[in-house]
Amino acid sequence: MENFEKQFNQPKPPEETKNVEPPKQETSPVTESSEKSPENLDTPETNLGEGEEKMENQEKNLKLAGIRKEVENIGDRLGKPIDEGIKETVVMFKANELPTSDSCEGHIERGLPVPYVEVSAPDEPEERFIGQNEAFEKVANKYNIIVEEAKTSKIDEAYWEAMKECSQNEETEEYKKWNKENEKLLAKGHSFLEEFYKDRQVAPDVKLQIEEGVGNFRIHNGGEDYQPVIEEEQEFSEEEKKIRSEKVEKYRAEMNEFTEFLQKKFMGDFNFEEYRKNLADQLKEAPREKRKEILSEAQETAEYKKARTYKIESIKRQEKELELLQIQREKLGLRPEGEKLSEISKENLEKIKSGFVKSAIEKGMFSSEAEAIEAIRKEKEAVEGNMGLTVNLSPESIARFFEKGKQETLWDHLKEAGSIENMKRATTAQGKDLHSEYISYRETAENTLKQYVPEKFQDKNPIYAALAGGTNRDLERGACPEYGNLFFELDIAQLEKSALNFNDSFANVEKKEDGTYRFDKSSLLAIDDAEEAKAVVNLMKKHNGQFPTIAGMVSGEDAKKIIRIDGKTSGYVEVAVFDEITPEKVKSIGVSLINKDDLKGIGNLIDKFSQFKDKFRFSVENAKVIGGLSANWLEKNFADKVKFSEKMEDAQELWREIGLSPDAQYSEVKSAIDNKCNDLWKDIKLYVGADFRSKAQPGNIGMIRKNMWRFASKPEVKQKVELYSKLEEERLFFR
Repeated sequence: MENFEKQFNQPKPPEETKNVEPPKQETSPVTESSEKSPENLDTPETNLGEGEEKMENQEKNLKLAGIRKEVENIGDRLGKPIDEGIKETVVMFKANELPTSDSCEGHIERGLPVPYVEVSAPDEPEERFIGQNEAFEKVANKYNIIVEEAKTSKIDEAYWEAMKECSQNEETEEYKKWNKENEKLLAKGHSFLEEFYKDRQVAPDVKLQIEEGVGNFRIHNGGEDYQPVIEEEQEFSEEEKKIRSEKVEKYRAEMNEFTEFLQKKFMGDFNFEEYRKNLADQLKEAPREKRKEILSEAQETAEYKKARTYKIESIKRQEKELELLQIQREKLGLRPEGEKLSEISKENLEKIKSGFVKSAIEKGMFSSEAEAIEAIRKEKEAVEGNMGLTVNLSPESIARFFEKGKQETLWDHLKEAGSIENMKRATTAQGKDLHSEYISYRETAENTLKQYVPEKFQDKNPIYAALAGGTNRDLERGACPEYGNLFFELDIAQLEKSALNFNDSFANVEKKEDGTYRFDKSSLLAIDDAEEAKAVVNLMKKHNGQFPTIAGMVSGEDAKKIIRIDGKTSGYVEVAVFDEITPEKVKSIGVSLINKDDLKGIGNLIDKFSQFKDKFRFSVENAKVIGGLSANWLEKNFADKVKFSEKMEDAQELWREIGLSPDAQYSEVKSAIDNKCNDLWKDIKLYVGADFRSKAQPGNIGMIRKNMWRFASKPEVKQKVELYSKLEEERLFFR
């Protein structure tokens, strides 16, 4: 049966077809009605000249009005009208004597993301083959169905059984005559496309082509996207919607260009664009005092009025196409066409700057607007000359990165954990139930952000970095040290793949009353504006950082002195990098050591992933953060990649006690310190009372120091306790 179907080179008649046009009554090309299409109300076609020129144009415009009225009344079997986005194309096909039988504007969420128009001669004979009706009646009786059900292939097997039987006969004379008309139409279609593409080059998938059927042909584009229509609607992901939307836009644009070509063909061979260009050149070259006279004379000619009519209709058609496109994109939650990030960013930056200046003056940071603006300018210069891209993380996250070979998004961790319900439940400062709806909020933000990065990067999940710069401290700690004392430094070129936001983009998502989510674009930034926004961040941190905090919060009267923009303090310029971050793409891994707690897990990380040793660099805030022995080992093994803000204490005595030197392996030093501490602890316990032994535990430095008085009369024990205390300090790194 399959091979039999193929010999007809046509699909079986569908149950439901989009924009299939019903049999048409012959329409007179010129009607006596003076009714004009809404698209022609403002055109000057009734004053295009005198005599034959005027009459010709009146007839053509009346014909267009009649065709448009006819097209408005065409519907498919369900009574649905022709798609708005293809109506004018259908009008121009008909105006150029290409009668249409089916059409579609191309759809995003269903069917084909490709526009097409099907052409077929009117008045198709009821029978293609002699005895066709009798064959269908016979099959209908066999399957106990009515003839119409058999003819429309409601019963698939019945339709092809009847066609197989009747196709043994010759074609009817009426069908042969009708098919000759289709051959003429096909030749005309090929001729139009050949002329349209004579001096036009487009991508293969965008180029219009002809698909021949039996008794019809389709003009369409789309390349591989021109696939069988999906009869039943299916769900598409946001990413799939975005891709299909972009495809249908470019395919429709080419069909619209062909529509303009057909309009020119219908109105005559007069080249409107060339005429307008020549007139513009003539006016430009003429003396200024002659230009008004030349233009007045041109306005009286039929050519000028033709060109003006064409221009007005072209503008109206483009406005209509853009309006329909906007509606389609808004339904999908996609960015309206024509909305530019640069425009959004400029507006957002001005709000950020004005909000900062106002608050900074109120809080006494500056005495005038001019002083604040000058401070922003100077800080921007500092950022421009000293900028980086950082991702602050914990040691555990860095270890996970090395193990996985790539940096993952948070919900990858959640999936691995098994359930988001396992997370601690809390409500965020924005009033969001973060843990039960985190993914919905985050994906809403990302689906918006990805629209502002090049298309080739939009299939990646973003990694969240922050813009660092302006001060060395910013680059030594990472832009967001509150997220972890370790950080990746990424190549600044990654900005090409990034979308930027003032503060956390997650905070820009709102849940609407209907349960859907919306992203507020009031913080989006273009790369060109990010440096100035970072300058504002740095100035706010400089001012706000002078007030002491408790658990990250400023308390008491100091809270009234904090600079805020729209009620919020600024932490960073977020950079959502749409790329897979692997170890090879990380320039360096910064380690910021500000207090003793920052040492936890660092040594083990370095030892376990020694293959990435060359990527590490260290910044040590002061001598109290790290023991002298640990500092010696870092200096020896990382050389100029370690920066100490203070001179470290000499640790030669400790090295002698454990019997090693700074060039020993990490595991060797760790083992030697462990063994020495264990031996010392055994000796210490022998010289203390039962009361102390019950309280003191190995490694409890605080308890040991509080009880040093116990060893005042025992110098040899006191010496061991002091050595033990120093080695326990070193164990913070060698653990």
